[in-house]
Amino acid sequence: MILLADDDSSYAFFISELLCIYWRTVSLHHVTDGEKAIRFLVAAPDSNLPDVVLLDLNMPRMGGLEFLQKRMGDLRLSSVPTIVLTSSRSSHDRTMAEELGADLFIQKPGSMDEADGMIESIRAYLR
Repeated sequence: MILLADDDSSYAFFISELLCIYWRTVSLHHVTDGEKAIRFLVAAPDSNLPDVVLLDLNMPRMGGLEFLQKRMGDLRLSSVPTIVLTSSRSSHDRTMAEELGADLFIQKPGSMDEADGMIESIRAYLR
């Protein structure tokens, strides 16, 4: 299962469709901010933790960097691989995400051609 934390519903739909093309059996749970992502992870039993979190950085209420900081402070949550999937090109954002324990930092693909690399990165985390 993949947890997607992204406030852009059209992008969430794109990711959902993309995942269906590559894996028909992968389930996706979508939340619109980091706070909801933390609540979802805390409430999930160990057997239902996602294989990977796809995390946008710029979201309302709690952004991706704050999510990473809270995740890092919880041993159980820090075990869930997290891929920052963002449109940010800021080297500061990349450095901060890496320092806060992000497993990967990927630019959001804008087309199907650009999506192949992202899909391969996600594939490595799916059980």
